[in-house]
Amino acid sequence: MADIKAFLREQERIYRERFRQQEAVVRREGFKPDPVVTGEKGGFLVVFLPDFTTRFWMPMILSLVGDELARCGIPHIRYTANPFRYLPANVHSTISDYNVADGYVPFSGTATNRAVDSLLVTNLQFAVRKAVRSLPVTTREQCAVQYRMPLLCNSTTVIAPGTPNEEWLIVVERIIERCASAGIELRRPWGAHMTLARFTEAVEPKKVRKSLSLVRGIQPSVTLRPHSIGVGTFTFNARDGFRANWLHKIRLY
Repeated sequence: MADIKAFLREQERIYRERFRQQEAVVRREGFKPDPVVTGEKGGFLVVFLPDFTTRFWMPMILSLVGDELARCGIPHIRYTANPFRYLPANVHSTISDYNVADGYVPFSGTATNRAVDSLLVTNLQFAVRKAVRSLPVTTREQCAVQYRMPLLCNSTTVIAPGTPNEEWLIVVERIIERCASAGIELRRPWGAHMTLARFTEAVEPKKVRKSLSLVRGIQPSVTLRPHSIGVGTFTFNARDGFRANWLHKIRLY
């Protein structure tokens, strides 16, 4: 049974320890490149895809974050936009990832490798579909996350902290359970946040102090009410940023 109170307590602990309590360290030592973007990664994702309202507002918030960081000369990668073009299709809230590896590009390499990846994503989407269909329609309709707190920033990352409801947790736990039954072990998410930016270079404290106040002044007022779940692949590197390909979109309602 989903214990939303326990989940929210643990999420708040992580928000506090990994972000809020790190501000003094960041002001003293500056930003540093996130290890995630120092190389190349790829794998599979299961995510909540946004409704129309969230697709409209989150890229605007991303753009605002990016503009403020750029104004302070902070090298970074944005998730839904890079310095050249917007990628609103990348807006998502991660449920879990799978088979993530350095230098891995899904559906590439030998015919055998491509066949293995095809089988993996097919089994993954079947398990997610079964999970969704096993849930009451009311649970699927009421699944939501509120993004109404100031953005959080530590030495490597900027996130929008989210507060999910119980229906969100029920959907997440059912997906993880059904995937486990299919032999696919997904990690349980620690929170319902959205990652907005990752830093790609070390930045001196003087620049950081200015950017912190600008970023923390951004407070979203968005409620994510996902209409579907995306199952697909992603690649991530400092050159191209985050790129996702949703191979299957499974409607919640």
